[in-house]
Amino acid sequence: MNEDLNFHKVRGEEKDRYLSMLDRSLEVLAQGLVDQDITRQKQVLSEFGKENEWDWGRLPGQEQICKSIAKNVERIRQEYLWFHTLIDPKDPEQNRGYFDEIGISKNSGMPWIFNFVTLNRLKREIEAEFGKLPSYVDAVKELKKTVLEDYVDVDDVEAKLEEIHKGALKRSFLEQLADAELLRKDSSATYTTPEATKIKSMGAEELWNITYMKLNHGTGTFEIYSIDLWQDNREQHITEDAEGTKVSERFRTSLSFSQKNHAWYILRRIDQNFKSLHPVHVTRATVGPFENKYLTAPTRDTKLLSPVQRILETDAEAGVLRFTRQYSLAPNHNEIHGKLRQEVYQKNWSDEIIVCPGKYSSTLGHMILGTDVKIFER
Repeated sequence: MNEDLNFHKVRGEEKDRYLSMLDRSLEVLAQGLVDQDITRQKQVLSEFGKENEWDWGRLPGQEQICKSIAKNVERIRQEYLWFHTLIDPKDPEQNRGYFDEIGISKNSGMPWIFNFVTLNRLKREIEAEFGKLPSYVDAVKELKKTVLEDYVDVDDVEAKLEEIHKGALKRSFLEQLADAELLRKDSSATYTTPEATKIKSMGAEELWNITYMKLNHGTGTFEIYSIDLWQDNREQHITEDAEGTKVSERFRTSLSFSQKNHAWYILRRIDQNFKSLHPVHVTRATVGPFENKYLTAPTRDTKLLSPVQRILETDAEAGVLRFTRQYSLAPNHNEIHGKLRQEVYQKNWSDEIIVCPGKYSSTLGHMILGTDVKIFER
């Protein structure tokens, strides 16, 4: 492992093992968010809402919110898959592989930011990359020559075949990348293009869900934002036509929030800045850190859980993925100086989920007994 930079370099089987562990953790997290029991969460919100006479018809359902977040976790998972070498004997046309080496952030145990920079570069320069690789026809010819002729020393045949195979995997990778929609169209962008989905219409108002993601350049962790808001017909910042939905430039640029901003603050800022937008829910979720042997320089926010430290002392190949969600709800509004303003509560509801190997769930379970943290087994 590289000790001179702020990331570790991993290759070959070590890379594949790490990425497979992360992939399975994200898969379990995405499915678990949909399947989880949220009875207690509903009860807490119900009691608070009853005390404050909430208009529940203004809110999306908690199940709907969880599905929106799970969809984005799966989208992140698909992005990480570009760093894998994928081999499927049942569907060889989907085989691909390009990255012989990746970096892992020492601060978070997640794939390092430069991996995504490289991926975006490959997408931009895809034609030039194709020119560096032999065609499939030429690769087959080379394969036959290597196997049937004696121009390659016997001791070098295996290495030559591996080289040909890697070339074919890289070509397949580039072909699939050419048609893919990456999370970030610009590798320098701090967050993805917001996506808008209409939930329902009620006369002069429409309920929209806005989702986007932010990649923390320091730690490599993703933040997922899910915002539900009503838009009236005075100003149209979210529109739809035959080509799909669009978010105005003014609204889009207003969505760059600091990691230190609470969910209720984000909700209030949107409410204050846009007279026709009435936010009723904001979630910010962080995917990571991924606690494993590569997390060697944790920050205050990514410090290893003490039980995980003990686990890693006996099982260096273990990994524990953490997921935290902070959210705010504000279904009611008041008229202030002739303007409608949401009734914002400076209260932070939150969830935390830990995805870990099944054999360690009991150990971690004893540590978090009595808290609101959930454990998903992978």
